[in-house]
Amino acid sequence: MSLSDEQNRLFDRFVDHLADGARPTRDTFLAFGSLGQLYRLMPSLQANKPDWAPELREALNVRYAERWKKQRAGIVRGTPGLKSKLSVPADQIPKAWQRAIKEMTLARVQVDRGVLTIDDRVPPSRKVIAKLEYTVRQLAFAATDAGLKPALNMQCVRAFLLASKSRKTRPVTRRSRLKELMTFAQWLDEAAHEGIINAMRRHANQLARLAGRQRKRKEDWLIQNPIEVVDCWMIAEEMLQEALAAPSGSNARLDLALDALAIALAINVPLRIGDLHRLQIGNHLTRSFETSTWTIALRCEKMGNEYAAEMWPELTPFIDAVVLAGRPDTVLATRLREVDSQFLFSKHGRKFSELWISKVWYRHIGTGEHIIRTLWHEEALDDADTWMSLVLCGQEGGSRTARHYQVKQQKRLAGKRAKSLMQAARSRRRS
Repeated sequence: MSLSDEQNRLFDRFVDHLADGARPTRDTFLAFGSLGQLYRLMPSLQANKPDWAPELREALNVRYAERWKKQRAGIVRGTPGLKSKLSVPADQIPKAWQRAIKEMTLARVQVDRGVLTIDDRVPPSRKVIAKLEYTVRQLAFAATDAGLKPALNMQCVRAFLLASKSRKTRPVTRRSRLKELMTFAQWLDEAAHEGIINAMRRHANQLARLAGRQRKRKEDWLIQNPIEVVDCWMIAEEMLQEALAAPSGSNARLDLALDALAIALAINVPLRIGDLHRLQIGNHLTRSFETSTWTIALRCEKMGNEYAAEMWPELTPFIDAVVLAGRPDTVLATRLREVDSQFLFSKHGRKFSELWISKVWYRHIGTGEHIIRTLWHEEALDDADTWMSLVLCGQEGGSRTARHYQVKQQKRLAGKRAKSLMQAARSRRRS
């Protein structure tokens, strides 16, 4: 790479900045200059001292985070979007509803802390509570829009379902919203809500039958785009090789390594994106230097079940590449201490959103990350494979989803058995 005179002079200035000639650290670069100055230094550093580039990248991450913080401070928040137009603010729903959500949230905090409660009601996860609260706000909006006083009765629920259907939501989506309202009703201190729960349950069953006649979007996509687990893995491996060939400390190297890991990790640990995006090094992910493997342990958000497993050795280079960020393998132990408690999927000091993982899958595979859960279930050839897929996806806890895939597998085996019996009967008739 040809460097300009200005770039060479900047590199010489940095070398002079190193008073004792020692290997520079992140703080050394931060003391040297601003974001722009460090950014201009990167090309000459990669050309003359590529092994220093990761530390410069760390300094750039700090400077980027500082700029991001200043930019965020200047942003006017609360700009109305589509969701805010379809719901009322949280403080405008009925007071009884606000109290129910607060009580539910406090109960969840107690459960998460391991505190025993005498309440028979089991609070949903924090994520479900957040979704439930938004559904309640939508219900209040739809009721008001229909000229009704917001209340948890079938008149308002029908207005809510009609408004949802007008936006062309699928039956399975409307059924999910009803299930959230049924959970919410259990936390309202009114005996009359037993009747509304039963009424909503009947509607939910109707929507379940409608949903059963429709193929899921991901199933439609698979019919048009046949792909297997091994195809996804090979794409991840190719990206990792591209990442390792990119200049040390470059954004291109980090971006490729992160994308490769987002695909490879989801194949080995096909959890929901809400769980994958919050993985923290040292807390949920630990590395063994004896076996050169990583171990995962966390509580899944949706079902609250514990998930623990030793990951494939083939996944180790993917995670190591993100942790090392261009540094040599010899500093891995030191690097693990430096990034302890940091989010695995982050850049420039910012944690990625859960949607980022699915965007990576859309970019390289053609659909969202949840397709890998379907692909693993499609790989199942017998009961043992079905159980393996359920365990991999964290669905083995006797849930309705587990039962769905077990029944699906039994139907598949029954079909194969019937076909073989028919072939045998035809062979006997011919003979």
